[in-house]
Amino acid sequence: TGSQRKVTISGQAYFEIARNEDLPFVVQKGALSIQVLGTHFNVNAYDDESTVKTTLLEGSVKVVQGNHSTLITPGQQIQVAQSGTVRLIKNADLEEAVAWKNGFFKFNRSDLPSVMRQLSRWYNVEVKYDGVAPTTEGDFKGEIGRDLTLAQVLKVLEQTRVHFRIEEDRRIVIHQ
Repeated sequence: TGSQRKVTISGQAYFEIARNEDLPFVVQKGALSIQVLGTHFNVNAYDDESTVKTTLLEGSVKVVQGNHSTLITPGQQIQVAQSGTVRLIKNADLEEAVAWKNGFFKFNRSDLPSVMRQLSRWYNVEVKYDGVAPTTEGDFKGEIGRDLTLAQVLKVLEQTRVHFRIEEDRRIVIHQ
């Protein structure tokens, strides 16, 4: 009811929205507003990520952050940092953006903390680092099915020289 269709998000969601000029559709994440103009798009807005990512597959959306607004076209991604900085990616990896809804993780030059945040959310485990979390860029490339067990995924990580131990059943500690 009301003058608009409005969703507040924390996490990740994929939308296919029919255009309705009389009843606009808006996705809200804090001060960030995504105004939908009839489209297919993905929003990655987890609280533990440093940016909110809006990836457009079809149609158009306008992303508004404070006084700054950007209209994005299919194949583009806009990233809004917690600081308010806005970055436009003109040739986004669309498969990576929607891999989660298609049943897999897709990593394209991802660092270990990014990989572990995704695994932590999916498998409901806590991830800790023994010492400082590694910050190397681009170590992980590839796909892992979300239908694998945590044990199977951890075996894959071991093959990439990630060392860890499991504590208290739901905590993974990454160590050197």
